[in-house]
Amino acid sequence: MKSVIRKVYIDSFHKLSFGMEILELKLFMLQNLDKKRNGVAVVGHGVNMQEL
Repeated sequence: MKSVIRKVYIDSFHKLSFGMEILELKLFMLQNLDKKRNGVAVVGHGVNMQEL
């Protein structure tokens, strides 16, 4: 029974994280359209640190 609950929790978590990725992608596209920036800060901390 615990494994079933765990699987459901993990599945919903993956859906949530996937939704967040789509949201970040939309925000990234909107910022590029609005401000015509390179938008490096939106992509990720790793790229951001390399830019610094």
